[in-house]
Amino acid sequence: NKALRVVSVHIKELKRENGQPSSTGMGNGTLDSSELVHAGEEDKVDGFIVEQEHFTRDPLESAEYNAKKMLEILEDVVLYRCSCIRLHYMVT
Repeated sequence: NKALRVVSVHIKELKRENGQPSSTGMGNGTLDSSELVHAGEEDKVDGFIVEQEHFTRDPLESAEYNAKKMLEILEDVVLYRCSCIRLHYMVT
């Protein structure tokens, strides 16, 4: 019996615009990203994936913003123990 293990945590921040869910940058929606990263750290995940599909600025600027937010959370919550940060964007 092998124990199941979570390898990565996929974070997709959502907010409501005109009554419809819309993805947004980290910290701008309804998720407690710090709590998710902390839980992932406790479970010793290998990495975190940040997804954003809707943009109010250039997608690369959004990627930079999300990377900075993730680093802030990692500094506060886990002090960089996570081995990597992966940002996944689906531009629609």
